[in-house]
Amino acid sequence: MKNTTFKFLAVLSVLILSFISAEILSRLYLFAVDYKDTHVPCTQAESFETPGEYFGLYDVISERTTDPIIGGLSILKPYATGKGYKINGQSFRYDEDIPEKPGENEVRVFITGGSVAFGAGVNMDQVYSSVAENYIKELIPESRVRFINAGVGGVVSTNERVWIENHVIRYTPSYVIMFSGWNDTYYGQDGGSNFPKELSKAYGLPFSENKRPNINKIFPPLSTDDYVLKSIYIIELVIRNLRVGDIIYKYMIDEDDIIQIILKNNYSINSFLSDRGIKFIYYLQPSLFSTDKSLVECEKYNIYYYNKLYRKFPEYNNRIYTKLREILPQHAREYGYVYVDSDTIINKSEDGIFFDFAHMGERGNRLVGEHMAKLIHNLETSP
Repeated sequence: MKNTTFKFLAVLSVLILSFISAEILSRLYLFAVDYKDTHVPCTQAESFETPGEYFGLYDVISERTTDPIIGGLSILKPYATGKGYKINGQSFRYDEDIPEKPGENEVRVFITGGSVAFGAGVNMDQVYSSVAENYIKELIPESRVRFINAGVGGVVSTNERVWIENHVIRYTPSYVIMFSGWNDTYYGQDGGSNFPKELSKAYGLPFSENKRPNINKIFPPLSTDDYVLKSIYIIELVIRNLRVGDIIYKYMIDEDDIIQIILKNNYSINSFLSDRGIKFIYYLQPSLFSTDKSLVECEKYNIYYYNKLYRKFPEYNNRIYTKLREILPQHAREYGYVYVDSDTIINKSEDGIFFDFAHMGERGNRLVGEHMAKLIHNLETSP
């Protein structure tokens, strides 16, 4: 009898100690997470070079207007102005309107893409297109080389294709640069292509109508305040994360479909431009989640934060980028366009480049702008 009682008490003691240990560890974990979330180890000025400037000083998006020209998305509102940006009458981020035909010795470089191409978060002098236009003046003083920013926040490569074929082409480009790629992965992971079904049919592109539902509506956020026992909160959180992960994987567009969309658009845009004597250049947009850059503290924190906010996206983005870096150089050689991996432009910097999950501050814009200017100079002066 005594032996049975002893065993019972021993098992009970182990269970109680295990429960207490689990509760202590849960509380320590939640304290560490709360501390990391509330004590950002950096400032938002790390990606800027001008003293006193920082992310948040300038607008990240411009006023928009509804226009079906890029597949149902809105475009930049003509003549809109805001903190740090100016839109001309042709919906380009450029200081002046341009005539449809260039002047004598004028070279026109148009750059399309999403919010990074638009230059979200930097001013007109800092945006890469302005940097390139100013930089190339020293390299080709005998010509007027315009770098015209035709970026529109939120677009994917299919929207860019429509934008180029129906709007950019009207202004007689000498070169067209797509500063692109990231948004295709973003909307693909979300389960949506971000362009209408009609464009999919017209262009023969993969399309998904199976866009992921709002996970926050399905699973309202859990609050630790609702749990006396924090270990129970942790258990429920783990179970919820597994269920959320299943939903995310269910709605993701296949990675190879995203790659095929980019390749088909590159092929078609290059063919369209080549037939008109225009050179096509594809810059794969830098990604915080797929960079060889040595990260500064803010960039490390952004990876931590956005891993929580956009679950499964960093891995999805990195897998697609890894494949694109293998495929695009050969694709460009085969079809005669220029490919640039923008990570090679910024990954030598030991200072801040990204101020959030995708966008670059002043330093990244400067490096990309200088690179674009040098590339166009080489193309213009090579035999």
